[in-house]
Amino acid sequence: MIVLTSDHGDYLGDHWMGDKDWFHDEIVNVPLIVADPRAAADSTRGSTDPAVAQAIDLAPTFIEAMGGNLAVSEPWLEGSSLCPRLEGSAPEESIAVCEEDFGYLEMSELLPAGTPEHEKRATMLFDGRYKYILCETGPDLLYDLVDDPDELVDRADDPGLASVMDDLRDRLFTWYRQRVNETSAARRHGQPVDGSVAAQGVFIGYWDEADAAHVGAGHLL
Repeated sequence: MIVLTSDHGDYLGDHWMGDKDWFHDEIVNVPLIVADPRAAADSTRGSTDPAVAQAIDLAPTFIEAMGGNLAVSEPWLEGSSLCPRLEGSAPEESIAVCEEDFGYLEMSELLPAGTPEHEKRATMLFDGRYKYILCETGPDLLYDLVDDPDELVDRADDPGLASVMDDLRDRLFTWYRQRVNETSAARRHGQPVDGSVAAQGVFIGYWDEADAAHVGAGHLL
């Protein structure tokens, strides 16, 4: 499986900005081209899927495509496998979430003096049409990328879109509550898990060579 994508775009002067400092589509809408050699993907070969996907969907996609067990990795993985979509199934829900800590940017200097660093952040949720941005320091933002593809008009105060704002805010907080925060698989699978990496056959390093006497060279990383 070969995937062509990018971690972010670049403003290159759009919105009078450079680099990758905010959530405009110039930054977050990156290519995702998948060459899937599996026969199961033949039905979608050469096609385009307009639904939203996320970079964090790639790891579970690779695991499933290569025959791995997603249930085993679930406590540590965020995102959803794209294999069903590569095989022709429509996604149940199609959203993308991005997070931004902007305390190190010049824009943070516009905030009131003494604003805590952990509040200098924002989170975006995009459902394929509307882009909602939750700003910890307020106000929140809303863009309609169908009517306003250049994201020039904030519609957050539009009474006609109040229900859209409420829905997207609810979906974002649902995402927050469901984020992966497991530190152990024991609770989910109902069985003890040995936390020792070396005991599981992967030895990362040691303080003294004597500590590694029982470990085969093939286990060293």
